[in-house]
Amino acid sequence: MLAEFIITPDIFSASDDTLRGRLSELREVLLPRGSPPKFLICQLGSDNWQTAVGAKIAAIRNSELRSNAQSLFERIVAEVSVVRPLSIDEAPMSESDWISVGERSSRQIALDGIVVSESRSVTELVFPVEKFVSDEYCDRFPNPRFVARTEESQITSLRTICLHSDWMILRLPQIRGGVDDEIVTLKQVLKLASTRLPGQTKCSVELHVCRQEKIPDDRLRSSIEDELSGFLNNLSEVNVKFFPEKAFTDRQVFAGEWAPMPNDHRSRRVRWLVTMTHVAIGKRRESSSEPCTWSLFDRKSAHARLKQIEESFLANK
Repeated sequence: MLAEFIITPDIFSASDDTLRGRLSELREVLLPRGSPPKFLICQLGSDNWQTAVGAKIAAIRNSELRSNAQSLFERIVAEVSVVRPLSIDEAPMSESDWISVGERSSRQIALDGIVVSESRSVTELVFPVEKFVSDEYCDRFPNPRFVARTEESQITSLRTICLHSDWMILRLPQIRGGVDDEIVTLKQVLKLASTRLPGQTKCSVELHVCRQEKIPDDRLRSSIEDELSGFLNNLSEVNVKFFPEKAFTDRQVFAGEWAPMPNDHRSRRVRWLVTMTHVAIGKRRESSSEPCTWSLFDRKSAHARLKQIEESFLANK
């Protein structure tokens, strides 16, 4: 549901007319009004990328353009950025350097693209900013979208969220401790969430399942944990919570980061919510192989929904 890109610092360096149009188009694509952002910008090396972009913006002579570029840059960092470590010791200097380290990072865990300042040898991974902001390209990432009930389609839709989340909450009501229900999707998420880049913290996962009338909670919990035993080693923790059937309207994935609090405590800060009409891809999917609708929600909506769920859990304990 989210796509991850590197934009090279040179994108912020162009003639006044080119840069004016480019900043406007990037703002529209990355920070759309009235809909959740679906493109993430990777800060490769974090401080390295920010320093390089800052230097390009500082060199813009037109004060109005410089201010507009700085404003866009700050919003990208605050609202739609994620971080990947550099795979080399020295910071990239040229656009070719940024492309090289980006390609290396994508070989570890795939990026959706490396966006460059000008037309050059275009590949499936590396392409100019003009293509990135085009309607034709953006239309490849619709929201909502139909996602086939196959492992490949679900992995593609969930990979970026799983990689860049400190914690995830998965609400999958049709997990009953078997091997061919929604637990197949859960296993995929756990595998994705446990595949981290160097320096990334382990992901914490919370699973919400539907309470079963004929199966005690403890027995269902034990069955689920046994089925997942081979998928838990690289995660910080996996907790299971039970909810009444009426608490579920669809399948949901909440994800985000930890926010520091006093006394070494931390709290969840929601970044993303994805809802799914169906996800089961085991033997039971044969009765309904049609693609299902997946929807990405903005941070504000995700926060409100998670708060309702937490209040519901406390009320039904």
